Amino acid sequence: MPFLATGTAIEAFVDALIAYLRADATLVALVTGIYGHVPEAARTAFPYVRLSSPSFDQQDFGGMGVGGGRLTLEVDAWSNAKGPHAIRVIMARIKVLLMRADLVVVGHHMAGGSLVTTDDRDFDEPDPDMPEQRLYRGHQTWEALIEEA
Repeated sequence: MPFLATGTAIEAFVDALIAYLRADATLVALVTGIYGHVPEAARTAFPYVRLSSPSFDQQDFGGMGVGGGRLTLEVDAWSNAKGPHAIRVIMARIKVLLMRADLVVVGHHMAGGSLVTTDDRDFDEPDPDMPEQRLYRGHQTWEALIEEA
């Protein structure tokens, strides 16, 4: 359910970003899910995308007395494929989709072209459930300028 109240733009932005990513058939075909919070009831099948750690600095943006700021969040993708290729393909698709995209953020206005990535990397780490295997993680930090509508 979308976030409809004004105030902080975090929930509205996360909702808009998830909807935007889920609307892309190519990305959806590459992953098992795109989440704001990974379900804990059962192990989530790989590969998947998770949005996390949103923050909103309300002092960077907003003119003429309109509240606004710089919203930052992390996009991570996880894969248990053999090698980093699968995770790199997923992260490349996300970057193509989001770079300078104009999202519809309910109750807010995103400055046109302000959605950019400030960090883009991938790495591997042990799978805590299967220490003899590796997980591959892609990580991007995204930020956008948002003001109240």
